[in-house]
Amino acid sequence: MPIPHLPRRFLNVNSSVLTGFTLVELMISVVIGALLIGGVATALIAHIRSTLNLEFSQQIQNDLSRLTFFLETEVREGSAISTTATTPVANCGAASGTTSLFTIIVPQLNAQGFSLPTSTIDYYASGTGNTASLVRCGPPINNNGTLNFAGTSTATTISTNTTLTVTSSNSTSVTYSLTLRDPGGSRSVTRTGITNRVEATLIN
Repeated sequence: MPIPHLPRRFLNVNSSVLTGFTLVELMISVVIGALLIGGVATALIAHIRSTLNLEFSQQIQNDLSRLTFFLETEVREGSAISTTATTPVANCGAASGTTSLFTIIVPQLNAQGFSLPTSTIDYYASGTGNTASLVRCGPPINNNGTLNFAGTSTATTISTNTTLTVTSSNSTSVTYSLTLRDPGGSRSVTRTGITNRVEATLIN
């Protein structure tokens, strides 16, 4: 039986179609793909870093606002402020040689008598450099926010990776700067010129 002949149009096929991609073409495709992937990865990393920086900035601002409000509340309860470098009471566990940044003299308004007794709240730094913490040494705080003058003064870390620097003060007000840092110390936010004044008045 004779073999049928295929039409010439089926025989004149471009040889490049039959052989596929060449090695050079494949290498060029791989390089282009790698460049595209690298560009996308770089853009993604930049976006992640930008988002993290934004989140850190917002978080640190929130922490600063809360810390400032807390300090303002404590100072307003006092009758006087002292920046004389005193040594926090021993039972607060402060390291040897630690001195207070400022001291709030708080009248015990629930006490009785012609002259009301007072308690002190010391703020001091624990540690140095980027890892320093702001510590409060004073009467415990009750669940309702009032001070427990009958309790023993204790140390409470108010804020970690925090530096407080007193810039000016008198007997009724204190001005300071607050710096909060991330745990690595590579980023920080500072608020300067924060002034708090006492409001409690003793009437004997």
